[in-house]
Amino acid sequence: MRWTVPTMVVQEINGIDITKYRSHPRILELRLAMLFKMISEEYDNETANKHIHNLCETFRCNWNIVNQIINNVYNIRKLAKEDKVRWRQELVLMGLTINESRYRIANRYLNLSVASSYRKCYNLTPKNYITQDWLNKLDESVVICGLTAYKYEAERFLFEFDNYLEVLGRVLIPKTKQSHSNT
Repeated sequence: MRWTVPTMVVQEINGIDITKYRSHPRILELRLAMLFKMISEEYDNETANKHIHNLCETFRCNWNIVNQIINNVYNIRKLAKEDKVRWRQELVLMGLTINESRYRIANRYLNLSVASSYRKCYNLTPKNYITQDWLNKLDESVVICGLTAYKYEAERFLFEFDNYLEVLGRVLIPKTKQSHSNT
């Protein structure tokens, strides 16, 4: 039996179905960049590379291609410096396409409180900015996953990663027993 990632509930914003953007090249490279960022913040860049390399081996993904995407993480995140509002808006869209709550998006990707993410000055309420015009501009932000092989491998890696997380969520891991000496 093959584990599958729960399908996303069709989500419309301003009459636009955003579920199809889950596999958009920009969203894929954002997800990989944020995954790398979270691992490297917890450990370091070298360890993050090793973990992603090991996951590629486990998932039988092409490490050379995934590594090229990871090597472009700074270019992918360049928009954070050039246009912070657009960068944050893209991260909100990315989070929505993978069924993440507003709390997780604000906390995990934006380093903001949920209350702050609703402030008008941040312009992060999706219904206020997601239009077809805005979505079309995602293509302008694509760094590397515009190439078919890179898009395909990123999509494959993230699909397997989502499945892996799904499996881990269903597996009970017992606590390690500690020996207690009665002296």
